[in-house]
Amino acid sequence: MTKKRSKSRAKTSKKLISKKKNAAFNIQTTGSYAAHRERARVRQQAASRSGRDIAPLPEVVNPSRRKRAEKSLKVFCKQYLANTFNLPWSEEHLLVIQKIEQAVSNGGLFALAMPRGSGKTSLCLAGALWAWLSGRCRFVLLVAANDRLAAELLESIKNELEGNDLLLGDFPEVVYPFRKLEGISSRCRGQLFQGKRTYIGWGKRHVVAPWIPGSKAAGSVIQSSGIEACLRGTRHTCPDGTVIRPDLVLLDDPQTDESAKSPAQTYARERLIVGAILGLSGPDKRLAAICPCTIICPGDLADRLTDPKVYPEWQGVRTKMLISFPDNMEIWDEYNEQRILSLSKYGDLRLANAFYRKHRKELDKGAVVSWKHRKTKDEVSAIQHAMNLYFRDQQAFWAEYQNEPKVDDIRARYRWSASEIASRMGETERGVVPDSVALTCGVDVQERLLYWVVVAWNEKGGGVVIDYGTTPRLRRNYFVLRDIRKTLAQHYKVTSLGDGVLSALKEFGADVISRAWQDEHGAQHSISLTLVDAGWGAATEYVHACSRQQPWAGRVMPCYGRFVGASRKPISEYKRKRGERSGQEWIITTNHQRKTRYVLFDANYWKTWIADRLQVPVNDRGALLLYKANALEHRLLADHTTAEYATLVEADGRQVVEWNLRPEHPDNHFWDCLVMAAVAASIVHPFKTEQEQKPRRRRPRILVKE
Repeated sequence: MTKKRSKSRAKTSKKLISKKKNAAFNIQTTGSYAAHRERARVRQQAASRSGRDIAPLPEVVNPSRRKRAEKSLKVFCKQYLANTFNLPWSEEHLLVIQKIEQAVSNGGLFALAMPRGSGKTSLCLAGALWAWLSGRCRFVLLVAANDRLAAELLESIKNELEGNDLLLGDFPEVVYPFRKLEGISSRCRGQLFQGKRTYIGWGKRHVVAPWIPGSKAAGSVIQSSGIEACLRGTRHTCPDGTVIRPDLVLLDDPQTDESAKSPAQTYARERLIVGAILGLSGPDKRLAAICPCTIICPGDLADRLTDPKVYPEWQGVRTKMLISFPDNMEIWDEYNEQRILSLSKYGDLRLANAFYRKHRKELDKGAVVSWKHRKTKDEVSAIQHAMNLYFRDQQAFWAEYQNEPKVDDIRARYRWSASEIASRMGETERGVVPDSVALTCGVDVQERLLYWVVVAWNEKGGGVVIDYGTTPRLRRNYFVLRDIRKTLAQHYKVTSLGDGVLSALKEFGADVISRAWQDEHGAQHSISLTLVDAGWGAATEYVHACSRQQPWAGRVMPCYGRFVGASRKPISEYKRKRGERSGQEWIITTNHQRKTRYVLFDANYWKTWIADRLQVPVNDRGALLLYKANALEHRLLADHTTAEYATLVEADGRQVVEWNLRPEHPDNHFWDCLVMAAVAASIVHPFKTEQEQKPRRRRPRILVKE
């Protein structure tokens, strides 16, 4: 037993000794492996940092060239963007370059409408890149009609940074770090310069210049966005904690064909530009904004921004492809015949070119082009190029290349822009009655609102809109009827829509009809007659009921506008019944069932009558004007006034100007109110026709000798 115990104790001690040795060995091997891993990590990290560190930067290839280019946008374009600007400049191009330099250097707004294909967007992009590289602007915001078009603008700048070797040679502190990314945006976070992060950015919608000591563009940003995106509060924080906001905004064609035809969309985009975008730079810095655009139709966003009467601060410039047309258009018609024949027979302009070379002196006489170098390879001159575009599509030529959209015939006569209407203002303030013979009002009844207009008329048929608005009153200056959520019944908390209309009419009567209107001398006037549209079926009974109530009985009358076309009998030729009263294409008759009198008038005739008054010069007594205010305040009324178009229709030997609502214009209610106010004035104080205004020649008396 003793031997066995001793043997077991010996075995146990040997095992303990073996475990201690193994433990010591493990500790020794583990420590050496950890040290090995640490050394490997350090080597790998050093290799990685060395691979990510882009130092040293290449030297500037041509310092003198860079210095000249930083001072002049024209030199910058010619030296570094020669592939884009490969033709000689025109005078208009030089003017645009000067305006861009002025806006970028001193801050300011610049809108330019140039012919399509003149390079206005390319020139503005070049100006943005020039301002960014030279350090003049630290945050450039590219804004287009939508996100896709804005991304394309940014892509153009990114292509220059990635592929323009001249920019790489002269601006290495900005361009070289972008080249080292090799188009892989995930490398941005790891890029180093002399052991420190560059904080470079290369995304789908933004580019951030590397943070390199001594670089003028260090940490500067170029960002793209659609105009309808949320732009308020746009900012960028630099590595040193400095917060920068947009100081240059490039608005490239901020409207679409659809939005240009819609007053509501035009106004909404205009508000975004004036409010959100122009306030991006903050209160302590003047923003620079450049807007290359094309006028699509009269009164659109481009038309307004380039109109010095509407926005003088935008320094608008409009250029044309043809400054003056050729004197002899008949020979150009012969040329066009050769052009059509040549294209249909040969698919090119060989016959047209031969005709042009033979008669060039006569064809070019009187014609002046803005850019004499603009032509295609198969054309002889810039004048021929412009006339080819003219004959291809005249309407597109006037809009896209002349920035003067045209309308046809009678539509041209009765077509005006909203800005023209809004600028037709008199000398009296809102609510003040000028020298007049009648004060009348027109009311248009709708499910959600009542629209009303008060006009003071003079003896010549002219007048001044002294006030207008809605009942109930809205806080917004501009709106579309379909955007109003509450109906009149919901607003006045009544059970039926008719009761809501009656409540609105009572509020309108107390607010407008019962008001004492004062003139410039303090004398008080009252509205002689108010016509209320009773044509809407749900409100007809209530309009008639309101006209019978005191104290407005006799001062308020229901009315119906009738569409009297060329094939229908004029109201003036109606056979008048007993008790009826007629006048200038209107008639007052009685509704025996409702026991009220109402007015029936020719809507086409009176809309044409109003349209003629809107074309009379402002200084003439026969002109229809608006009260004195900011033109933007009258934008809603102006848009309603331009909501219909005129068409000359002939039938049975009778010509009539018929008016129809434009499909892109949702509202025309103030226009209808103006018409009703004019009819009311004709009832109170009949206007003389042109024949009646002419003095009658007295017949000479013949003396008969007895």
